[in-house]
Amino acid sequence: MSLRVKRLSSFMMVALATITPPVGAQDTALVTLIGEVRDITNDQPVEAAAVKLLELDLMRTTDRNGFFSFVDIPPGRWTFEVSQLGYATSLEASEITANNVLLIRLETRPIEISGLYVSVVQRLARRRGRPTGPGRSTACRGAVPAVRSSLHGRTRSREFNRAT
Repeated sequence: MSLRVKRLSSFMMVALATITPPVGAQDTALVTLIGEVRDITNDQPVEAAAVKLLELDLMRTTDRNGFFSFVDIPPGRWTFEVSQLGYATSLEASEITANNVLLIRLETRPIEISGLYVSVVQRLARRRGRPTGPGRSTACRGAVPAVRSSLHGRTRSREFNRAT
């Protein structure tokens, strides 16, 4: 019985040694950071913004109310990068301590995209020998003209058929 107690006590010492933080670690207790991302113009929450804590290589995404959190990070000065489509990327450093709440405001920045070119081709009417052109009806039983679109130099063609 005493042998069993010795094994148990040595196991307990190893377990306690792995659980107990080293001396001096109590000064640098880990903290939970809660933050919020809002639009600077209308103060609305920004949903699905990517919030990166650069030095620790961590990333979180804001919820529909603009909130995010980082759990168990050491206190200190950290750099945050926040990005979302339609907004300018924000890069700012902040001192993080216990009970901090971080508020980040993003400036809107419109995204310019190239135009979409769409042309309607009246294939079915041409195939059947019917006249095409302005003012002429191309309604063929159950057929809708094919649509061609070009985006960034690529062309797609699709023919749509209506069930009759």
